[in-house]
Amino acid sequence: MRLGVDLLPLQSGGSRDRGVGRYAAELLRSLAGHRPGDEFVLYRCRDLPSDRVPPIDGRRVRSVEIGRDEEDDTIRGRLARIAAHNPDGLDALLLLNPFELSPGFEPPPRVPGGVPIVAVLYDLIPLLFPGSYLGDPGVRRRYGRRLDAIRHYDRFLAISGSTRRDAISRLGLRGDRVAALPFALDPDFRPADPGGGDEGPDGVALGRVGVSGPFVLHVGGRDDRKNVWGVIDAFAGLGPEAPESSTLVLVGDFGAAYQGRISAYAADRGVSDQVAILGVVDDGTLKTLYRRCSAFVFPSLYEGLGLPLLEAMRSGAAVIGGRNSSQCDLVGDAGLLVDPGDSAGLRSALGRLLEDPALATSMGKKALDRTAGLSWDDVGREARSAILGAIGGRTPRPHLRIGPDRPRVGLVSPLPPKETGIADYAARLAGALLDHASVDLYHDGDYVPELGLRDRRFRCVDRAAFARRVEVLPHRAVVYQMGNSWYHRSVYELLREHPGITVLHDFNLSGFHFWYGHQPDVRPGHFDRVVEAEREAGAIGPDEDVEAWRSEPGGIQGAATRRGVHMNREIFERSRFVVVHSPYCRDLVRAALPEYLDRTVVVPMGASIDVPGPGQVAETRRRFGIPGDAVVFGCFGNLTSMKMYEEAIRAFADVLGRVDRALLLFVGKDWEGGRALALARESGVGDRTLFLGKASREDYGRLVGSVDVGLGLRRPPTYGETSASLLDFLRCGVATIVTDVATFRDYPPSAVVRWDPVRDGEDGLADRMVALARDESRRRAIADAAVDHVRKHHDWKIAARAYADLIERCAPGEAVGRFAGSPGAGGTST
Repeated sequence: MRLGVDLLPLQSGGSRDRGVGRYAAELLRSLAGHRPGDEFVLYRCRDLPSDRVPPIDGRRVRSVEIGRDEEDDTIRGRLARIAAHNPDGLDALLLLNPFELSPGFEPPPRVPGGVPIVAVLYDLIPLLFPGSYLGDPGVRRRYGRRLDAIRHYDRFLAISGSTRRDAISRLGLRGDRVAALPFALDPDFRPADPGGGDEGPDGVALGRVGVSGPFVLHVGGRDDRKNVWGVIDAFAGLGPEAPESSTLVLVGDFGAAYQGRISAYAADRGVSDQVAILGVVDDGTLKTLYRRCSAFVFPSLYEGLGLPLLEAMRSGAAVIGGRNSSQCDLVGDAGLLVDPGDSAGLRSALGRLLEDPALATSMGKKALDRTAGLSWDDVGREARSAILGAIGGRTPRPHLRIGPDRPRVGLVSPLPPKETGIADYAARLAGALLDHASVDLYHDGDYVPELGLRDRRFRCVDRAAFARRVEVLPHRAVVYQMGNSWYHRSVYELLREHPGITVLHDFNLSGFHFWYGHQPDVRPGHFDRVVEAEREAGAIGPDEDVEAWRSEPGGIQGAATRRGVHMNREIFERSRFVVVHSPYCRDLVRAALPEYLDRTVVVPMGASIDVPGPGQVAETRRRFGIPGDAVVFGCFGNLTSMKMYEEAIRAFADVLGRVDRALLLFVGKDWEGGRALALARESGVGDRTLFLGKASREDYGRLVGSVDVGLGLRRPPTYGETSASLLDFLRCGVATIVTDVATFRDYPPSAVVRWDPVRDGEDGLADRMVALARDESRRRAIADAAVDHVRKHHDWKIAARAYADLIERCAPGEAVGRFAGSPGAGGTST
């Protein structure tokens, strides 16, 4: 095999001294050492240092220099020519980091007939956490272009099983195109010499960096994902559990500004004298720190591999990692895993290791056993096999056939990675519609939808190009996904100009209009005009002071909801059809907007049955630290007062006195700054309440199916929304207690247990929780009825067929509403 290798990640300042550079060097070394007959063509940048490039037998190596600034010899241009024309006779081209940030680099496009391309895939963290990494529109676009380019490559070498799973689920790659390389590390990482002490080499090395006495170690950098803030919080909260002379040692490339923030944070927590920020240290010192620490704390929010964890484990350290991503695969039962957002849980885990040296020693031995035998030879063998697979079986481009009878449909919506449930719904709807139509996805220009990245059947179009595109490729219909949040600005602005089918996820849009009216680039007076339209319709009294609503609980939005002022009239006026997800919402139209009843259609929210087996439930509970024999009550979705978590926690306090081994689980982003956690502690249920924070889509789905009783609660009055988290419980076969209000009433009594907070109070909620906890057969009967209901009414094929029927009823170019012409023709409603 003749392999070309791009060496830029081993040369650039942004990668060579980081984990990427260290991993790339060892991978190249292992490939070169595996088969003596292999040849290598190394593409190096002439302007950058090469000291990190591992030595390879000179008889099998040719080095080719690439410039950076010459007109015809840029990194970008040269790699593109190599990939297209293969001037060096390569069997394959290996990119050690397709997301390299060095100026002048772009991953070359895969060209039919060109050289097969293989890329090392470290993680997809920017795609998973776009708010943290892709805030700049230019960075978002560049990252999106790279994802779009590399997903056509022939093979990927994922550095962990977790990264492989992300590549398959987020980029739509076939499993046979992504190889998960085994774990490996530098063999020089080893446990401490039992005979060594403060006078030995380790003691001298520690003395050089000013570390003495017992210490806790964290290795990170200028990245909040590494969670140095959580580590400081946990250390500061230890109190008597930590030895008085204990120090928290922080190692990494923090930079001056970030280090200043860390120092200020430690001072604010009262531990500045006990925190030592060493910054970047040499490899020898790092190995010594791993060997001699009392505990290694690395509760990262997400890792592609988690190399510091692996190095610490191989050094015999007792480790604490984050309960997510590759950290679960890496640590297993050889360390402690915690939710990175659970400061109390992290503090407890650290306290356990420091209070119990025997436990720490046991964890260190388990870590050594788990990492024994890891070899870069195995990595080289697996990588070479994957590269040969790319050479021997190139993946053809998919050929799409779109029949002449398939209408073209535009879908305008926020889409993943936007973090909103409506985005997830829109992505699933788009997939279901492919059985009936060709689907174009319109989105804001600051990101690239994941769906378009992983599935070439979709065309992703910047919403700014909507008008130009529909002139060339007209749509039979445009389907808009409208909700009550800032995510829907583009949806609202387009549907006002181009009428179509609007899916109204929230019946009350007062929050959106209030926000929209206060945007600096929106024509002044927007919200006042919406209010005036409601006055004209009689929804707001002529003397009602809307400005005074601001001071009421929940502000404008809460006040409007309590008064039944929905502020959605313009949506109905400008839409050919309006889709709602429940009969309750259509009844609201009948009462408040009867003139638009004939164009209001009920299409139940789509869902797919996913009832987990006992083995999957047991594995999920084990992974997230949920006792296997516990009766688990689950609350899922954004943690806000609207989800009635206060009532749930107080009712659970009553339940604990009547049900053995009960546990209350919250999964979702906390929007109220820890108030729920504080209430759980005040109510005496803190040790039986688990807050896992926001979970990945995959983990969220597994966790939903692992609970015994779901709590689908919503504080009345609601916004008329359909609860996606409630539907998740039902489709996963979980017996669920629901608030007897609004859209929740549309579910049959056989499939849910209803609770009226006004009539039954918190005691009534506790009684229902206890009854379900004690009666497994009743839980099963309710769960079976719930699954049957979802199968008959919410299956995605049923939902997609209903949308297809509406699309057929939309005449191309038809205008509706007083803003676009005369009222549209009515039709029967379902």
